[in-house]
Amino acid sequence: MDDLKRYCLDTLVRAVHDRHHGWRVPVISTVSARGPQGRCVILRGVQRDPLLLEFFTDRRSGKVVDLVADCRMQWTFWNPKAQEQLRVWSEVEMLLEGTVVDQAWSRVPAYAWRDYATATSGTAEVDMAQARSNFVLGRALVTGVEFLRLSRDGHVTLEF
Repeated sequence: MDDLKRYCLDTLVRAVHDRHHGWRVPVISTVSARGPQGRCVILRGVQRDPLLLEFFTDRRSGKVVDLVADCRMQWTFWNPKAQEQLRVWSEVEMLLEGTVVDQAWSRVPAYAWRDYATATSGTAEVDMAQARSNFVLGRALVTGVEFLRLSRDGHVTLEF
């Protein structure tokens, strides 16, 4: 069991750095006034103790509104090559400023600043002064994990 838990954590860390890894782009699920909302994010960071997962987003996005109202979020990771699914329950803090946010912003490549610099979310107009102020670091404190590996020889599951 400890080996499988270590495998899950090591795989999450690997997915942060391997753009082709199946777990790099999970679906996150939040709750809104309209009901459940699923969308993809890029896994940007993993810390082990306590277990934290990080993603970047624009402060004007719907997920920020959802998470400010209800900080609970589920992550669903799927690796089709390994036939592995990881579901993660978490409570998310949306960070707009501070040293940890400045450090995260410094990891955003210059070509991606444009994503945060548009005059309104989803438009082509650019205001570079707004780029940094629109950047949000989502930090998710993990509250539960369920791992599933599909196999013809018998599925493997683990909860921690």
